[in-house]
Order: sequence, then structure tokens, then C-alpha cells
Amino acid sequence: MNLSSLDKAISICGSQASLAASCDLSQASISNMRRGLQKVSAECAIAIERATRGQVTRHDLRPDLYPREHNQKT
Repeated sequence: MNLSSLDKAISICGSQASLAASCDLSQASISNMRRGLQKVSAECAIAIERATRGQVTRHDLRPDLYPREHNQKT
């Protein structure tokens, strides 16, 4: 995961707590992901993509699970 992508999502949502609430997670979970103690799950990556209205994509967060599609811009 690109850490700056998670930071960007936090910034877009306003705080770790706001992002967590949007994704139905605890703030501690977001903090643990940010600190590298926990991976962003596949489901969480999708939820973050929705919470940021696509400004942070599931590919940004988990490129190992969600490779960039051919028609996506780089």
C-alpha cells in the first residue's frame, strides 16, 4: 500500500475518525493501517474508494489485489 494514499483519504474525509465512520470501522483500525500494523483489507479498500468518491482508488491502496485496468489513466 502506498501510505500517502491512506493519508490522502484521511485528508479528504477530514480525519481518521471521519474516514473510519464512512467505512464502518473504528478509528483505531485506520490508525493501525496508517502505522503499518494492519493491512488495508480488500473490503476496506473498496469502502475507502467510495468514501473518497474515487479520489483514492482501491488500486492506490492495494495494487496487489486490484491491478490498474488498461483503460485507467496513470
